[in-house]
This record gives sequence, C-alpha cells and structure tokens, in this order.
Amino acid sequence: MSTLNDPVVAAQDLRATILEGRKETEATRRLTPLIVRGLIDSGLCRLVLPKELGGHETEPRVFLLVLEELAKAEAAVAWFVWNSAVTGFSAAVLNRQTRTELFAKPDRLFANSTRPTGKAKLVKGGFRVSGRWSLVSGCDLAEWIPVMNRVVDGNGSRFVGDNATEMRMTFIPRGSFKILDTWYVGGLRGTGSHDIVVEDVFVPSQQTYSYLDPIRLSRPLYRMPSWATMSAGCAAICLGLAQNTSHCFGAYFLKNPQASPRRNGLLLSNSNTNSVFYGRVTRSAAAAAFHHHRLMGNHFPRHGRDADAVFQSVGERPPFGKNFQGNRTGYV
Repeated sequence: MSTLNDPVVAAQDLRATILEGRKETEATRRLTPLIVRGLIDSGLCRLVLPKELGGHETEPRVFLLVLEELAKAEAAVAWFVWNSAVTGFSAAVLNRQTRTELFAKPDRLFANSTRPTGKAKLVKGGFRVSGRWSLVSGCDLAEWIPVMNRVVDGNGSRFVGDNATEMRMTFIPRGSFKILDTWYVGGLRGTGSHDIVVEDVFVPSQQTYSYLDPIRLSRPLYRMPSWATMSAGCAAICLGLAQNTSHCFGAYFLKNPQASPRRNGLLLSNSNTNSVFYGRVTRSAAAAAFHHHRLMGNHFPRHGRDADAVFQSVGERPPFGKNFQGNRTGYV
C-alpha cells in the first residue's frame, strides 16, 4: 500500500528531476530511469487503482491536477502517467484473483491501446490474439499491455447488441509482444509510443475485459464512466501545457525586459497590446482549468472538497471567484 498522502504535491516534487532529465528524455525517446523511479515510488502510475491493491483510488479532480502539474514540467511524463494509470480502471471489471495478480505488484507499469486493430479468436478457455497496434505509449517500460481486439470465431466476427462488432481488451505480458521502433517525431518524443506486434498469443478469458462488462467494484470512482475520466485526462495535459506556455511567455518577455526584443524602438514587455494579450491568455488558461475541475467535481464530490480547495492545493485562485463554482451535485 502506498503511503503517499498527496499525489499533487508528489507531482510538484518531481519537477526538478523531470526538468533535469528532459534532454536525455528527448534524445533517447523514453523517460529516464530517475523519472521512472520517481513515478513508481510516488505511486503516480497507480492513481485510480483500488486502495486494497495499493492504489490511491483518487477522485478524478486530483487525477487531473496531477497530470496538469506533470505536463507543466514535461508533457511526455504526463502522457506516460495518463496511459499507464488509466489501465487501473480495468480492475473494477476483473475478478478479484485476476486483478490481484495483475496490479498488486507496486512497481509494475502498464501501457495500453484501445485501437481495434487486433483479432482475438475465441478458443477453449480464452482467446488467441494477433495484431499490430500503433502509438502504444510507454510500451518499452510496460510489463503488461491490454490491447483492443475484434472478437472472431469459426464463423467470422462476433456481434453484440444492435449488430455491433464485439470488442475485447486482452492483457499481453512482456515477452509476448514485439516492439517495432517507429517513434520518430518532433513532440512527445519521451513517450516512446512505438508500434507493437502480437502473433498468435493465448490469453485466458479472465485476463480480458470489455467496456460493456458489469463492474465488480461498485464504488464512486468506478461507477463513473471510465471513458469520461480518460478523456478528461488528455484535456488536463493540454491545460498544463497551456499554463506553462503562458508562464514562460510572462517570465521571458514581461519579467525580463532586458531579454525582450524591440519593435519600433519599444520593448515588447512594455507594449500595452502584449500586456493585454498576455493577461487574456493567462486568464483563459486558468478559467479553462477551473471549469474542467468544476465539471469533474460536480459529478464526483468526495471529501467535501470544492473547487476553491482544489485550487488552493496548487496555490491558485478561481479566476471568477466563488460564484463561478455553480451547484455541486452528487453522482447517482
């Protein structure tokens, strides 16, 4: 069980380590060992795992704040944590033995792919999985990777509901997937989002799940649609980037006039137009983040934390005051 009390503070404490490793992260196209160790020791890749498995089972707003804080230092780190951590939602639909086998080890990392580019052939006791999945972030660090498959049997594709193709996620262990070195990009280089290939690997039924499966852990975090929190996580990373960009702009042009370029003999830092632009951008980023947290909080009011408390935890204030919070409603 992790003893960490405040994941947001842990993310802030990792900032120096992340910044120090940025050049190596960019050059090697993967996170440095020190960054990975920091993420493991802080439990930041186990944010949504059940507490009985050593996870934080944290409320979604805290999850979003962690991603924002990490993205302010390095987007690749936030992206990796997002992809590794959200796999923990699957614990809610797996049986107790399987989720313990997969998630109880505290230093185990995950990647995932929800691209339905694999095929899971139904066989006795499970599935035989084959396919290729692209953009599998953190695959070189992952011990297990759940991947999305189209389910087939002797008659071809299987269908569920209103003639929809049956899809299923299957957990593939390291050693059963091959990594193809495909990640040559300009941004998010450190995520190591290579392609992976799986060739006719048997996966037992208990190590598979569908997003349509009934939940076995009927608790607030897992009653909330996992897709909602996963999508919000991507938005949180973008918000962290936007806030850091705004901060860097202000630090470089507004707080360091001697470094500010001139235009028509006027320092840009002294330009009213640029000052107004900076103010609008900064306020817009803060407002977007506040609105993001408020929406998630309205669906998940835990521990009596309101939006003011969330912002105070990271030293910020709501951009439009308390009246901007709206009404907090419970999740049914």
